[in-house]
Amino acid sequence: MKKKFGKDMKVIIKEVKVPELSAKIMAEFIASQLESRMPFRKVAKNVLQKVMEKGASGIKIQVGGRLG
Repeated sequence: MKKKFGKDMKVIIKEVKVPELSAKIMAEFIASQLESRMPFRKVAKNVLQKVMEKGASGIKIQVGGRLG
């Protein structure tokens, strides 16, 4: 990193214990499923079920754009 940017950099990696409770990870999962042409209602229902099984008290999924 020092050769490329000319500065010392520190990289910190943290493990996510329960990825289903991370909004960013689940949003990226939903996006990848939609990009692979999965039906958006099925994707939303499956993600909702996964997250609720892991102990979340609630979830809001909002998708937009040309989906069908």
